[in-house]
Parts: sequence; structure tokens; C-alpha cells
Amino acid sequence: MIPVQTQDSMVVNVISLLHNRKLNTWHPIFFNQHPMPGGTDFSRYKSVGHHTQGFKSREEAISDIQQKLAPLLSCHAICTEKDIEWSGEDIPAMVVFFRDGKLIML
Repeated sequence: MIPVQTQDSMVVNVISLLHNRKLNTWHPIFFNQHPMPGGTDFSRYKSVGHHTQGFKSREEAISDIQQKLAPLLSCHAICTEKDIEWSGEDIPAMVVFFRDGKLIML
């Protein structure tokens, strides 16, 4: 996970990547932290939206995250080490968990 400098605008805690298997496109997805009751040693995040059009390449999506989306959304961190697989069907609403800045489970 890469820490990001924030600005005074909409705040998104983490931006990650969805891989649409149906279209073979990549979509930035946005998460905000929602702690588990009672506390844990990992952090729970709920999706709050995604880039609906997506990108034809993973590299293009990562570039857009780093250069446009993260500064615009006052993102706290970027986590693109591992893609989140998506069938391309329905809305990709989800809960994910991070530990030590790495995606650990969906």
C-alpha cells in the first residue's frame, strides 16, 4: 500500500483495482474504513464506488489512480499489488480487509 498526500476535498481511505473478467478491463474501486466491533488486528473497508468505464490495461488504470484519482479524492492509500477479481456482473459492492497495508481477504 502506498501512502498518498491528501488535500481538502472528498476523502477516500483506499483505492484499489477491480479486474472485470468478462471484459478484461481494470476499474479503480474506492473504499472507506468501517472498523469491526470490538477491534481486530486488521482493518475492514467497505466499497463506496468504482470507475464504471474502466481501462483496457492494468498499467493505464494504475496511472490514472496515481495521477488523477488519488489527489482528487484525497485518498489516504493506494493498494494495487493484487487485483480484486470481478465477474463483470451486477454492482461490485464489497467488504475487504487489510493488514499491514496489504489486502488479506475479500
